[in-house]
Amino acid sequence: MEVERKGAKSTRCGRAAAADDQEPVVTTRAIEDYLNLLASIGTRQPATYSEEARLAVLAAFPDVWAAWLVVRSLSDIPERMRLSQRLSCTGAAVTDEMLELWLQRSAALTWHDAAGFGPLLAAYGTRCRPAVVHYVALCRPISATYASRLRDLAQVYGVVELAEWL
Repeated sequence: MEVERKGAKSTRCGRAAAADDQEPVVTTRAIEDYLNLLASIGTRQPATYSEEARLAVLAAFPDVWAAWLVVRSLSDIPERMRLSQRLSCTGAAVTDEMLELWLQRSAALTWHDAAGFGPLLAAYGTRCRPAVVHYVALCRPISATYASRLRDLAQVYGVVELAEWL
């Protein structure tokens, strides 16, 4: 990830050294490249991904995670909501370490904090993995109505064990 300031040296991860009167401009290229990589790999069962795909995700992950940590902390940048939605809805778990799932959960929590539980519930099972939505329900308080709807969706999608968490 790059952080640029006029007259300041860019760094790969994190923020550049502060210039007195200038705010950082965060580029989200590392996250966009990661999302494009996942799209090119496609969504399959983890055991069917090539070693090349796994290595590509592992190589990209440190920069992506660092970029995400900066983006999620800057609530005033417009890309934050869009990227939290996109990262929450990446279905791929390419690596054996499942690093991508930590990023997915972090993004889902950020999405919830910005937009509430409704959009996550609307994406349940179609764009967003059920386990991610249930994770958010465990980490953030939700209304009884949302909890009931979440249990109903778990029945519909055949993930009843997730509904037992609530």
